[in-house]
Amino acid sequence: MTLMLGGMRVMALMLGGMRVVALMLEGMRVMALMLEGMRVMALILGVGARREPAACVRWNHERYHP
Repeated sequence: MTLMLGGMRVMALMLGGMRVVALMLEGMRVMALMLEGMRVMALILGVGARREPAACVRWNHERYHP
């Protein structure tokens, strides 16, 4: 009887560990998604900066050489 209970406890611990591993994998996936979003934002910002360079140059000129 005690052996069975011990085995059940070990199984429960193993299941808990698997759940923790699954949570960690989920967190890694979320981090990957966030990094992907940041890359997309960087691409969008880069495209925006490339599309109107004159305004940026003028703004920088006004800012640094009043």
